[in-house]
Amino acid sequence: MEIMYSMCWEDYSLLNKALGVGKSSSVLSIASGGENALALALHHPKRIVAVDSNPAQIYLLELKIAAINNLEFGDFIGFLGLADADRRSIYQGLELYLGEKARIFWKGNSNLISTGIIHCGKFEKYLSYFRKLVLHRIISADKVGKFLKLDSLKEQRAFYGRHIDGVLWKAMFRIFFSKTVMSSLGRKRSYFEHSRKKGISSHYLEKTAYGLTSIPAKSNPFTHFILSGMIPYPLHGHPYLDRDNFLLLKKEAGRIELVHSSIQDYLSHAQEFDRFNLSDVFEAMPQEEYERILSAIAAASHNGTRICYWNNLVQRNSHASVPSFVRKPVDAPDMVFFYSDFICEHRK
Repeated sequence: MEIMYSMCWEDYSLLNKALGVGKSSSVLSIASGGENALALALHHPKRIVAVDSNPAQIYLLELKIAAINNLEFGDFIGFLGLADADRRSIYQGLELYLGEKARIFWKGNSNLISTGIIHCGKFEKYLSYFRKLVLHRIISADKVGKFLKLDSLKEQRAFYGRHIDGVLWKAMFRIFFSKTVMSSLGRKRSYFEHSRKKGISSHYLEKTAYGLTSIPAKSNPFTHFILSGMIPYPLHGHPYLDRDNFLLLKKEAGRIELVHSSIQDYLSHAQEFDRFNLSDVFEAMPQEEYERILSAIAAASHNGTRICYWNNLVQRNSHASVPSFVRKPVDAPDMVFFYSDFICEHRK
């Protein structure tokens, strides 16, 4: 049992705008690192369920909720791993607020507490290797810090061209983000089984160049973490790094129902929902399974229901067998640059 993602790698602002959650909404969200479920909970939905097939992700979100409910903002930041703190001592005070299964998991993974739970995912560890083995051979940590403080895209483009983009950067990047290395160190092999994309590393190099030159970095928590392993705080609009949101979550986070289940199994007996955050779950599925899940959602929802999901390497954005869901454009940027597509669909 392994935590794959210690934070969500989807843009919570984009998701919030697309789903339009309100007080009458019933929300089903993939748990993953928890940030998206927490972001949706801020809108006071009637019900919100976070589901994940990996129990470790459920235990991670359970711990984050316990920390939000019982810590002051500064202690919470330290416990996450974004500032210095005696994390084991803090955890001892939180342990009694966890269920038995979560306590057993964290007892067997106390090393993850020590380093900070924002750093404990397989994907986040992979990014740490990237910084050490690739990025810092190109530019120093100090220069990375200067890049993340730039005020304009013009400055970012100039910096990228002058200090990063070059033969060595491209060569090392292509090796590190090859299918072989990524499937070993960064993501499950199943996420590549259905991809028909050739030149995966070149694809991600192009995406990264776009992200570093065309998306403002200064206020982007995802770019900050990729390049520095940290996120600045307080951070306006973030689900819990925004102080006001953090305080609001003390009232709302405990309402999130945590369920260890695959999305398929849960939908087979779920009550009706009208807002669905499906992350990138279709990445590891064949087209037929993708359409079966959408059919199950159609059966457990009504007209006006909205679903959102991302494509990475696998194209999952059309479904002839489920005509009731129609794609609607969302006029908002995506802070996460490595996805190929963001899909928001409304049930007609």
